[in-house]
Amino acid sequence: SGSPDLLPIFGPPASISEPILLLRNEYNTITYFNPLSDHFKNRNGIIFASSGAGKSFTLNYLIMNTLAENPIIIIIDVGGSYQKQVENFGGKYFKISPDYTINPFQVDTKGTDITVSQYWANIIEVMIRENDKSLTNDEKSIIEDAIQLILKNKNITPIVSDFIEVIDELNYNDETVKTTKERIKRHLGRWTKGLRGKILNNRESNFNPDSDFICIDFKGLKQYPDILEVFLLYITNLSWQKMASEKGRKMLVVFDEAWDIM
Repeated sequence: SGSPDLLPIFGPPASISEPILLLRNEYNTITYFNPLSDHFKNRNGIIFASSGAGKSFTLNYLIMNTLAENPIIIIIDVGGSYQKQVENFGGKYFKISPDYTINPFQVDTKGTDITVSQYWANIIEVMIRENDKSLTNDEKSIIEDAIQLILKNKNITPIVSDFIEVIDELNYNDETVKTTKERIKRHLGRWTKGLRGKILNNRESNFNPDSDFICIDFKGLKQYPDILEVFLLYITNLSWQKMASEKGRKMLVVFDEAWDIM
């Protein structure tokens, strides 16, 4: 761990009167900082420096001091920089690997700004799109029809296989739309086989992030970027739902090595 020079350079922001952190500034005097203060309109921040300069050390220090506020803390990591801290303070640390199984469609969007239908459509789009191209109107219509059919006729939380089955039931007269339907079924079929199916085509999950302090280390999925993308969408929705359900609490979401994840 390093010992980086920390902002603010001259002293604490004038609007901040409730310190969380005590820092050594550029003039070797003590100043204070509160990144969670309600005085900030936009409480997003970035820490960047060369390798070994102390980025993760600084974030560990920030997290340790923030714990005094009884916050919700969610850390997305690739490399294990937070494992000891999370476990020492009673949190949950997840080293994600192909041994974990989830149903990415099993979510609760209550209180968030997205509906279940929109979230399901986002997951399916990631699974079927080619070369990061946007979906065509026909593809979007077929997905929407399948989602509505599941919501209307199936009293279950769907898995990938259910969407394939429902899409197969859809009837269209236009030959172009029929061809598009078959292509969507074929692309979704990839997610029911092999490693993709093992991790993502499941009724139940063995991944339970039910804690106010969690770290999810995705290093074990870095070599599977398509699976990682679906997993990140799933985690993002779980995080938003947790935040929406406890709006009165302080919250801290950390992306370490964000460039690598995104």
